[in-house]
Amino acid sequence: MIDRCVRLHILHIWTSDRAHHLPRFMKLYYPAFHISGSAHLHASYQRCLFHDGLSDEEQAEFYHNGLKCIHFLCEAGQWEENIRSQHATVTVEDYETAEFLGFRESLTEGYEADKTIEMIGGYLRKVEQYIGDLRRIFPDDTDDPDIAP
Repeated sequence: MIDRCVRLHILHIWTSDRAHHLPRFMKLYYPAFHISGSAHLHASYQRCLFHDGLSDEEQAEFYHNGLKCIHFLCEAGQWEENIRSQHATVTVEDYETAEFLGFRESLTEGYEADKTIEMIGGYLRKVEQYIGDLRRIFPDDTDDPDIAP
C-alpha cells in the first residue's frame, strides 16, 4: 500500500507546481539511494517509520520501485526540457499526450486504483479500531473534578 501511495505522490508532485520538493521526498521515500553501497539498504530503510518491519523481499521491491521513480523523473525531465525548448512552457494539455502518459504508465505499472482504495480502507479501519481500544483503556475523564479543563 505504501509503495502505491509513494509512486502516486511522486507523480502528483511532478505534475504540480511543487516539483522542486521532489529531491526531499525521494530522499525520504528511498533513503538507500542517498548513501553509498547497497550493503546499507536494510539499515537505511529501518530509519524511516513507514519502512519499519519491511521484510528483505519488501525492501528489495521498494528499492526496485525507487529505480522506477528515478527512471520516470529522468525521462519526464528530458521530455519537459524538450517541450520548453519548443514552446517555452509546459501546459496541462502536454501532460495528456501519449508520450507523457507512457512515462506515467511506466511509473504506475501494476497500480490498481480499486485495490489501493481497498488497502487504504482496511488500514483506516485498523487505525479506528486502535483508537477505540485506546479510548476504552484511557477514558475521557472530563467529569473528574481533579482534572483541569
